Amino acid sequence: EFWSGSNPLAEVGTTKTVKGENGEYLVRTNENGYSITKKGEDVSIDLVYNQENRTWNASCDGESYELMTMNEDGTITVRLQDGNTVTVLPDQQGLASVRALSGSQTSLFTAAR
Repeated sequence: EFWSGSNPLAEVGTTKTVKGENGEYLVRTNENGYSITKKGEDVSIDLVYNQENRTWNASCDGESYELMTMNEDGTITVRLQDGNTVTVLPDQQGLASVRALSGSQTSLFTAAR
């Protein structure tokens, strides 16, 4: 809701097609997050918000990885691929900082509570 101005929970069960850098993706809104599948492939990744821990997690093939924690002060602590963490504001500068630290100019999964 923070990013879009609409309540994503109102759309539970809906699937939208999203064009990305590497093709089209089907994004299904779930009660606690999203399921993302690349068109033409069978494997999906789930982005799941754990309300108790205030974390967004990626889950695929029975394994789960913590992506970020939504902190009480409005910042986000992001877990980098090397296991280190960085705390940033949820804005363009914060996203640029995470990209620079991860050495990646590709799209990142980001989500808001």
